[in-house]
Order: sequence, then C-alpha cells, then structure tokens
Amino acid sequence: MRKNDILAALAFFGFDRVVVTEDLPDHPGGPAFSLVGHNSRWEAPAQTSPVTAAAPVIHDNYYRALCARLRSQVDHLTQKLLHLNEQKIQAEASAQQQREQLLNSSAWQETINCAKEAERYRLRCEQLQTQLALYDTARQQLDEILRSRSWKLTAPLRHSRRLLQRWRGD
Repeated sequence: MRKNDILAALAFFGFDRVVVTEDLPDHPGGPAFSLVGHNSRWEAPAQTSPVTAAAPVIHDNYYRALCARLRSQVDHLTQKLLHLNEQKIQAEASAQQQREQLLNSSAWQETINCAKEAERYRLRCEQLQTQLALYDTARQQLDEILRSRSWKLTAPLRHSRRLLQRWRGD
C-alpha cells in the first residue's frame, strides 16, 4: 500500500490524530515510514472514582474489545490485500498471455518481415544514391572534356582514324 492510502485508511477508521515520526522514501528495502495514531473513539473510560478492584476489569474489557476490533480490521485488510494480489497476478498472467499471442501471431510476423524488407530497400536506396553521385561526377568530368579545347582540336584526327578503320575493314 502507498503511504497516502495507509493514512486515508487510518482516517477512515477514526484515527483523528496521526503523526508520521519517520519517513524513508529511499529505504533500501523499499519506501517506509513510521507513525503514531490516536483514535479518540477508543479511549479508555475516564476514571472518576478512586481505583477499585473493578477498574482492572473495565480496562481489560476495553483492551480486549480494542484488540478484537483491531484484529478484525487487520483480517479485513489482509483479505483485501490478498484479493488485490490475486487480481494483480491474474492481470500479469493475462498480459503475458496476450504478449505471447501477439508475438506468435501472423500479423506480428508480417510486421517483422515488412520491417526487414523496408530495411533492405533503405540500404538499396543508399547504394543507388551513392552510384548516382558517382555517375553525376563522371558526367561532369565528361562534359568538361567535351568542352575542352584539346578535345575540339583532336576531333578531326579521331574522325580520320574511324574512316581508315572502316576502309581497312577492322
């Protein structure tokens, strides 16, 4: 239970004065706190007469009734905690079962396959972009060569070589 829930339970059961004496939210064993509470409804009957032989019996009855009420409340809260714990265990088992069903479903397998295929396409696109960049660089270099003066001057010579090769039958 959380601290606020415990304090609310004490207020519900009539503890009108509750003092937290120690609060250790970072305790190694988990959050912990100590408290002292007072319930004015359960005060021992005030003694207006001198102590008599019957006084211990009155106090004994009061403390027995107090212990019985506390025991019943502890039993009630224990049953509630056990029930909540069972619900938690059932919810965890259900969540685990749903998780396993999802992981074994064909939709999940299809999702995994689609993700793998998408990754393959992404890698292929990166390869093509790299090749395209190389082709663009080579094309720019070829354009520079074709625009260069030496290419224009050697064009007639290249044309003559082609004609000679055709004439010879090479």
